[in-house]
Amino acid sequence: MYVAPGHRGGGVAVALLEAAEDAAVKAGADRVVLQTGDRQPDAVRLYEREGYTRIPVYPPYHLVPNSLCYHKRVT
Repeated sequence: MYVAPGHRGGGVAVALLEAAEDAAVKAGADRVVLQTGDRQPDAVRLYEREGYTRIPVYPPYHLVPNSLCYHKRVT
């Protein structure tokens, strides 16, 4: 997910995340799994603020230096 700089701070990122979570629930998933990098502190803050928990880095991202992975249970 990416929000252009001119549109940041207005809730767009949260709306995108909520839309992804809603789509996951509708598809029958019980969690959302995300990947970002340690050079994306805004994404890390957003995910953690929205209830995502860090998990071990999973393939194929285990090959990407500085990769961070998160998940959140959804219902």
